[in-house]
Amino acid sequence: MILHSGWQAANKKGTSKAFSNAIAAQYKAQFGREMRNLKLDNSGFHP
Repeated sequence: MILHSGWQAANKKGTSKAFSNAIAAQYKAQFGREMRNLKLDNSGFHP
Protein backbone atom coordinates (compact mmCIF):
# COMPACT_ATOMS: atom_id res chain seq x y z
CA MET A 1 0.00 0.00 0.00
CA ILE A 2 2.79 2.41 0.87
CA LEU A 3 4.60 1.73 -2.42
CA HIS A 4 1.37 2.29 -4.32
CA SER A 5 0.82 5.66 -2.62
CA GLY A 6 4.40 6.66 -3.35
CA TRP A 7 4.02 5.61 -6.97
CA GLN A 8 0.83 7.68 -7.32
CA ALA A 9 2.54 10.74 -5.86
CA ALA A 10 5.58 10.26 -8.12
CA ASN A 11 3.32 9.99 -11.16
CA LYS A 12 1.57 13.25 -10.25
CA LYS A 13 4.93 15.00 -9.76
CA GLY A 14 6.46 13.50 -12.91
CA THR A 15 9.17 11.72 -10.93
CA SER A 16 8.16 8.11 -11.52
CA LYS A 17 11.56 7.15 -13.01
CA ALA A 18 13.39 8.41 -9.91
CA PHE A 19 10.87 6.63 -7.68
CA SER A 20 11.36 3.40 -9.61
CA ASN A 21 15.14 3.67 -9.34
CA ALA A 22 14.93 4.30 -5.59
CA ILE A 23 12.69 1.27 -5.01
CA ALA A 24 14.99 -0.94 -7.09
CA ALA A 25 18.02 0.28 -5.11
CA GLN A 26 16.27 -0.40 -1.78
CA TYR A 27 15.32 -3.91 -2.92
CA LYS A 28 18.89 -4.66 -4.02
CA ALA A 29 20.31 -3.37 -0.73
CA GLN A 30 17.89 -5.49 1.29
CA PHE A 31 17.86 -8.71 -0.75
CA GLY A 32 21.06 -8.54 -2.81
CA ARG A 33 19.22 -9.00 -6.11
CA GLU A 34 18.33 -6.75 -8.99
CA MET A 35 14.54 -6.47 -8.78
CA ARG A 36 14.16 -5.65 -12.47
CA ASN A 37 15.58 -9.05 -13.43
CA LEU A 38 12.94 -10.97 -11.49
CA LYS A 39 9.66 -12.30 -12.83
CA LEU A 40 6.46 -12.34 -10.79
CA ASP A 41 3.93 -15.15 -10.96
CA ASN A 42 1.27 -16.58 -8.67
CA SER A 43 3.87 -18.14 -6.37
CA GLY A 44 6.09 -15.03 -6.03
CA PHE A 45 9.25 -13.57 -7.53
CA HIS A 46 11.70 -15.77 -9.47
CA PRO A 47 15.04 -15.19 -11.23
